[in-house]
Amino acid sequence: MDKELIIVLVFGVILFLMMLSSLVMFVLYYQKRRQHHVAEIKIMESQFEQETLKAGMAIQEQTFATIASEIHDNIGQLLSLAKMRLGVMANGNPYQKEINEVSDLLSLSLGDLRDLSKSLHPSRIAKQSLYESIAHEMKHYQKLGYALVAPKEPVDDDLPEAQRVIIFRVVQEALNNIVKHAKASQIEWDMRYDSRFLTIDISDNGVGLPSDLVQGIGSITTDERMKLLGGTFERFSKQKSGTRIQLRLPVLNEQ
Repeated sequence: MDKELIIVLVFGVILFLMMLSSLVMFVLYYQKRRQHHVAEIKIMESQFEQETLKAGMAIQEQTFATIASEIHDNIGQLLSLAKMRLGVMANGNPYQKEINEVSDLLSLSLGDLRDLSKSLHPSRIAKQSLYESIAHEMKHYQKLGYALVAPKEPVDDDLPEAQRVIIFRVVQEALNNIVKHAKASQIEWDMRYDSRFLTIDISDNGVGLPSDLVQGIGSITTDERMKLLGGTFERFSKQKSGTRIQLRLPVLNEQ
């Protein structure tokens, strides 16, 4: 009896251990499958967010192109026509001096509209390097009265068009924030290659950006755009101490 009891106990222990091992293996397998499933969901969510962002940027660029065409083809032509009519009216008119002054203002307005149209239209960015596009944009702010500190030497870049457009729009957003909120009189920018990274710095001597702007929707969108390129966007802003932003993007080509 003792022998049979021992055999039963041994088989019982073995069976218990087998069941326990099976249970542990099932739990481990379930956890592994669950982790794999969660990882797949995160990848799908990331891909969906990227595709949504790409679609949004494509719509935005198309909107910019439409606005740029409207400015150039309609508003620009109407102002040109008005300037021509003023030129005809000025001949022999006792108010010729005043008419010429108005005509000069229209010429300045036409120039500003052309610059605005060019900065909005994606085709201009496609035809220029990133450095040339930013330098051209900076001239517009120089006309507005900002002192400009530019890189000492031009930087050659060979970035794909899609990357140039995204980075240029981020730079435009940063410059618009300076005009709207910084109360600055000087803008300094730099563009350089460091190892395999492209770095762009933009700073001002203003009062700093409001905290709600730094953490707002526009800021989040800017971060998402740079993440789409595998890059980063950082802000350094303190009240009464100016603001500096830095764009950093890994590039494949050696400079």
